[in-house]
Amino acid sequence: MFGRQKRLLLSCPHCGHQQEEPVFARSTFCRNRACGAHYRIEDGKPVPETPPATYPFPLRAQLASDPPEPDTAQSKRISRSVRTIPHVRQLELFPAENHRDNGYPSPGIAPQAATNTTTSGDHPAIARLARLLPAVPRAGHRHVHCLECGFPQSILEQTLSTMCPRCTASIPLKDYEIHTMRHRCIRTRGNVHVYPEGGIRGVSIQCHNLTIEGDFSSSTVDCDGDLIISHAGQMTGMVNCRQLIVKDGVEVVFLHPVHAQEVVIDGLVRGDITCARTLHLEEKAVLEGGLQGRTISISKGARHCGKLSVPEGEHHPNSEGIKSPAAPEQSLSEILEDQEEEGPFCP
Repeated sequence: MFGRQKRLLLSCPHCGHQQEEPVFARSTFCRNRACGAHYRIEDGKPVPETPPATYPFPLRAQLASDPPEPDTAQSKRISRSVRTIPHVRQLELFPAENHRDNGYPSPGIAPQAATNTTTSGDHPAIARLARLLPAVPRAGHRHVHCLECGFPQSILEQTLSTMCPRCTASIPLKDYEIHTMRHRCIRTRGNVHVYPEGGIRGVSIQCHNLTIEGDFSSSTVDCDGDLIISHAGQMTGMVNCRQLIVKDGVEVVFLHPVHAQEVVIDGLVRGDITCARTLHLEEKAVLEGGLQGRTISISKGARHCGKLSVPEGEHHPNSEGIKSPAAPEQSLSEILEDQEEEGPFCP
């Protein structure tokens, strides 16, 4: 076993404060907050540091008052070489009006030409990243959106942390497992699981996948992935997700419209739903509220009471490059014709 490292007990030569230092130390600062002086350590003894009589560097006032250098050949050669250095334009990913420090433009950089930005105001390289993002994540990857600007990107499933390539904001990827009642907001792009013994009340949640098995009354939900509801509850705020799944025998009330790409309902849902792709109503599904979507699949025994509409020229913000299903089970136009022949479709 190694013994305790030898240390020296030193006294500050300015205020007398005693402190311990390693034997190999050559200088230190006094740890007394009222002193803080610097002194050297020679042969295990403190030696005060003598400040220089004059400041070794010229002060700003001296530089302003000093006369200019004589017009020599060397000074001309230096100034000429400085002028001949070409200016290298820096790559700016955003126009000047989108910078955080709008009042402090970069010196010496001319404003970017109009061809260097897109209609969204982003640099072409950033806009190209969004265009090349596949609609379906590759194997072992998943899509996440920035919590600040909403810019999408694809990351590995094992990634622990990342940052937005557009606004450089940090994107947390921590997973949450809730076993008790929670009243604090959650901001992450990891998964959140509310167990039967837990619950959420009046909080906003931003995450990847949200699974609710306990009591809930959430204000706002923003999911990059799936929102799976297995317990009765109420959503008082806006709901945005990739896929909404309501399990069998569950009653859910949405006070604001729900925006999702795919919806699967096997319980009782009250509220308006806007679906970008396909909505599935299973055998025990009951939907009371407005429905807007491209394709709807209704199983035998399912019921819907509310307004049914088809979007005209609607473009979902995250559906660029997404194609409709090749063989939908039943188109909305066919469903509207059936409702006109059979009458209102209400429970």
